[in-house]
Amino acid sequence: MNLIQEYNYLSDAEEAAKNLEQEGIIVHISSKHAHSLSSAVTGSLRVGLWVVLPNQYSDAVSLLGNKNNIVTSGLFAEEIAEFKKRAKNHSFNTLAKYSSCALISIVTFFVGICYLSTLNNGI
Repeated sequence: MNLIQEYNYLSDAEEAAKNLEQEGIIVHISSKHAHSLSSAVTGSLRVGLWVVLPNQYSDAVSLLGNKNNIVTSGLFAEEIAEFKKRAKNHSFNTLAKYSSCALISIVTFFVGICYLSTLNNGI
C-alpha cells in the first residue's frame, strides 16, 4: 500500500475514496475509527488515504489532482468486489488462527496449573 494523502477531516478522505473507487482504484482509509473516537484519546489527528495496489498509485494521485485524468489501471466493479471479499476472508482466517492459538495456550496453562496444584496437595 502507498499513502496517497492525509486529511484532517474523515469526510474529505471518504469523498476522495469514493471518487477513486468509482474509477476502479482500490483504497483504504487508515485511522478511521481512531479519528472518530477523538484525537485527544487516541492521538490520531489525521486520517490517511492509501492505494492498495501499487500499480494504481500514479493514477490515484493524478485523479485527485485532476478529475479529468484518464485512469488506466482501474478495475471493474466485479473485480473490486472479489478483491474485497478475499481480503475480508483472509482477515477472518488470520483472526481465527491467532484466536485458536491463544485459546489453546490458555487451556494448556490452566491444565498445567491444575496438575501442579494436585501434585502439591498430594505431598
